[in-house]
Amino acid sequence: MSAAKLIFLTIFLISAPAVTQANALTPDVSHEEPIKIGTSLRIKSAALQQERTINVYLPANYATDSTVRYPVLYVIDGGLKQDFHHISGLANLGGLSGMYPDMIVVGIETLDRKHELTTPTERKDYLRDFPTLGGAKKFRAMIAEEVIPTINSRYRTSAQRIILGESLAAFFITDTFITEPDLFTDYIAITPSMWWDEMTLAKSALTLLSAQQTSTQRSFYLTVADEGGAHRKGNDLLAQAMKKVGAKHVRFVYRPRVNEGHATIYHGAALDALRWLFERAK
Repeated sequence: MSAAKLIFLTIFLISAPAVTQANALTPDVSHEEPIKIGTSLRIKSAALQQERTINVYLPANYATDSTVRYPVLYVIDGGLKQDFHHISGLANLGGLSGMYPDMIVVGIETLDRKHELTTPTERKDYLRDFPTLGGAKKFRAMIAEEVIPTINSRYRTSAQRIILGESLAAFFITDTFITEPDLFTDYIAITPSMWWDEMTLAKSALTLLSAQQTSTQRSFYLTVADEGGAHRKGNDLLAQAMKKVGAKHVRFVYRPRVNEGHATIYHGAALDALRWLFERAK
C-alpha cells in the first residue's frame, strides 16, 4: 500500500462516526409516560393547624371487584422521600406472592419528627437539644380524627388497621399501643427509640399495660437492631412487661435482629412482621 493510500485510510477511519453494537440495537422510543403507583392527598389538619400530605397506595386489583374491602397499613414517616415506596412495594409483593393479603397503604408524612413522634419531658438537656419535642398527642389526634376517617370515607377499608414504623416512629407506635390501644388492631414497632427520656415509657410499661381496660384483639410485633445501651435495654424492658402482663387478647412477639444495624433493619423486619401478622389466617 502506498504512503498516500495509507494516509487517506487513516484519516477516513478517524473521522468516520463510530457505530457501536448498542447504537445499532437500540430501538426508537415511541412513547413515554410517568409511572403512577399512588395518590397524594393534602388535608387541612385542625389538630396540627397546618396542611399535611397523606400518600395512598391501592392494590393492583382494587378496581376489579367493588365488593372487596381491604386492610389498611398506616406507615409513619410515610412521605415520598421517606418510607412510603419500599413499604408499598412490600404490600405489592404480598399481593403477587400470596404471602399475605392485598392491602391499602397509607403513608403519613412527618415534618418535624422530634416534635411529632415524642412524648413530653421536663429534662433540661432534652429541651435544649430538642426544643420542639413532645407533640405526639397532637400528631396522634390528627391520625385518629382526620386521617383514618378520610381514608375510610374515600376507600373500601376493612376493620383491620395496621400501624408500622421504625426508630422514633416505632417509639410513637409503642406509645400509641400503651396509651390508646384501640386506635389500631395491629402494631409493628421496628427498633423503637425506647431510650427516649431515660426509658420512661419502658419503665412504666408494666404499670400502664396492667391498667389497660380494653379487651380488643390486637397484635404487637417488636424487634430491635444490634444496638446496645439504653436503646436495647428499653426494648428488653418493654418485652418483659408485655410477657408479664400476658394479656390473652394480645398476640405478641419479640424478635431481636442481632445481624442488622439501625440503618439496615427496616425492610427485612417489615416483611417478617407482615408475614407473622397474617400467618394465623392460613
